[in-house]
Amino acid sequence: GTVRLEIVDWKTGLPPRDDDDYELKQTQLALYAIAYARWAGVDVATVDAAFYFVADDVVLRPDRLLTEQELVERWRSVTS
Repeated sequence: GTVRLEIVDWKTGLPPRDDDDYELKQTQLALYAIAYARWAGVDVATVDAAFYFVADDVVLRPDRLLTEQELVERWRSVTS
């Protein structure tokens, strides 16, 4: 089968306060996954990502990460 990789972003702060906060944090995970995939020379579709909130011992795994195209579209919408 396909080897899957997981990036874990260890957070010392609090888990997301609401859906908007969670969505903003998920943007960061998507960027990490794309950056890692490019650096490692692997398909980004094989890279999963999660948050680990240390103080609360909570792991959050988004259902899906934003694609590079979705990230570019969001960037353009805030810079135009």
